[in-house]
Amino acid sequence: MKSRLFLLVFSFCYIITFAQEKKTLNITRTTSAPKIDGILDDESWKNVEEAKDFIQFDPEMGVKETHETRTVVKITYDDDAIYVGAYLYDNPKDIMRQLTRRDDFGQSDFFGFILNPNNDGQNNTEFFVFSSGVQADAIESPGIGEDFGWNAVWESAVKIVDDGWIVEMKIPYRTLRFSNQEVPTWGLQIHRHYRRNRSQFTWNPINVTKGNVGIYNGQLKGLTNLDPPTRLTFYPFVSGIVNTYDGDTETQFNAGMDLKYGITENFTLDATLIPDFSQAGFDRVELNLGPFEQTFSEQRQFFYGRRGSFYKRRLILLAACWK
Repeated sequence: MKSRLFLLVFSFCYIITFAQEKKTLNITRTTSAPKIDGILDDESWKNVEEAKDFIQFDPEMGVKETHETRTVVKITYDDDAIYVGAYLYDNPKDIMRQLTRRDDFGQSDFFGFILNPNNDGQNNTEFFVFSSGVQADAIESPGIGEDFGWNAVWESAVKIVDDGWIVEMKIPYRTLRFSNQEVPTWGLQIHRHYRRNRSQFTWNPINVTKGNVGIYNGQLKGLTNLDPPTRLTFYPFVSGIVNTYDGDTETQFNAGMDLKYGITENFTLDATLIPDFSQAGFDRVELNLGPFEQTFSEQRQFFYGRRGSFYKRRLILLAACWK
């Protein structure tokens, strides 16, 4: 009985101590949205609370950033989106940049902005901007890790300056999943990666030896009266094929559409009419010399799904015409 009581008291004290370690950023609403151009001269960035004092977690934990390479991040919001302005101090000659495809980290420094509207430490939505201006986004949870097959539409701009580089971002609410709460507390984490020495810093400290990274999110407070947007997305397509053989010409024309509609916060309808997978990306050829079969990721847009606790039930309605 005494041992159980001791474990209960110890666990309670640990939880309280851990909760006290979380940083909190208070966000304020703006009346005029900033222009996403990589220049932090908008009126909305004035008198905004700053996220700073980043701490390294890789390759070594607990190292503080230097004044010459410090990171200062400002966040504001309105009825349409959350806006991020980050000043990443550095020597411009040391900033590594490589132009790559979307979601390809390549050889570039990057800035990462992570939100968790449920603040449950398990379902993060991640947005990355590289020093080259390329974007990456993913959903992350302990069960699936980081899924970069998920893509959203959001804005960003990068500008290299004399003492570092600047990132501006606009993240519309349609890219997030959140409930209708008057005064919510969201999970927030901010990353900065230096490609030249593979070091990575975060706003709220991370202990890589305990738990998953999601439990180390800080807190974003100050959001008020947010209305979850209507989740309705169309993916139309058209394709044409012309075949010529021995003087005969044959033409084919196809059209169709994929649709996603959020019926409720936990129930999404996926539908497709005459699906066309001919434009889906193909798998790279790999030589398999091992005893196990190869597994490739899904390339067809219709089958991309946002997994985790957000989707407790999922209905797939498939209406297709096959020839």
